[in-house]
Amino acid sequence: MSMANLAHHVQQMEDRRKEERRLYKTTTVMVPSSSDILVGKGRPFQEHPGNVMLREWIVRRQDIYETAQRYEKKRLVQSVVDQVQSSGGRFLKDGGRHWQEVDETVACAKVGHLFRDRKRPREPKAATAIKKAMGGQATEEV
Repeated sequence: MSMANLAHHVQQMEDRRKEERRLYKTTTVMVPSSSDILVGKGRPFQEHPGNVMLREWIVRRQDIYETAQRYEKKRLVQSVVDQVQSSGGRFLKDGGRHWQEVDETVACAKVGHLFRDRKRPREPKAATAIKKAMGGQATEEV
């Protein structure tokens, strides 16, 4: 498929999606758009353009998330969901023949999981205590 054909095909899918929303005002979707987030596991979901965009937004906010209090984390997760929706995206799950839009709770859970999955590993407390006791030196057996 040439780039021109691909661009035309993508534009047709976007137009079809807009027409679906306008006519049916439904939560059932035939063809996800490039700004939609696909809820599921596996490479096809990970490589979808909307999911790639979402992970980029998560990476940019990761430091804020890790230092935030619990209530602030909830607000941050909600702000990411709002950003997806304001950019025309939806959170969709595979419903067999159609895609189904998920509710706000599932969308927030998806974003929250992404933040937690990207969380930087911390040093175990025991290792930290040993380092402090050793004066910050590495422990090596001779």
